[in-house]
Amino acid sequence: MLTGGGESCADIEHLRLQSDLFGSVASDSTVHWTFHELDAETLGELAKATAEVRATVRDRLGLNAKKEPVTLDIDASIVEIHSENKEGAAPHFRGGFGFYPMFCFAEASGEALSARLRPGNASANTVADHVAVLDGAIEQLPAAVDSAGCTEGFVNN
Repeated sequence: MLTGGGESCADIEHLRLQSDLFGSVASDSTVHWTFHELDAETLGELAKATAEVRATVRDRLGLNAKKEPVTLDIDASIVEIHSENKEGAAPHFRGGFGFYPMFCFAEASGEALSARLRPGNASANTVADHVAVLDGAIEQLPAAVDSAGCTEGFVNN
């Protein structure tokens, strides 16, 4: 659903309309509740699985064989919402209401390696959020990626 351009759980309905192609597809309610029941352990397992798939894709594209540096870009972005009743949302510095998630991208490929959902009033300069999103991004990179002169122990801690 996300690969096809979906932006919310309700967009799963587009896949349900093409059962010949996609087979049985969960309802938008099932998708919504599934996402809301994810705990830290499950999210960790999903991150590991995603890293394995990412490494396979990067191998097939020949990206892991290149010795070019992987530059990580950490950035936060306002996500405006239209209801003050969304859990975790808050007023933000631009006078609106929503979220201020922080992301870490692989600059050259544009891959979103990790993200952290934060309320709209979160600071752009929160060290704990920077460290968390960077840790998540590093976990998504293959172990063979050069750490720009850092030891593997430093990068992995």
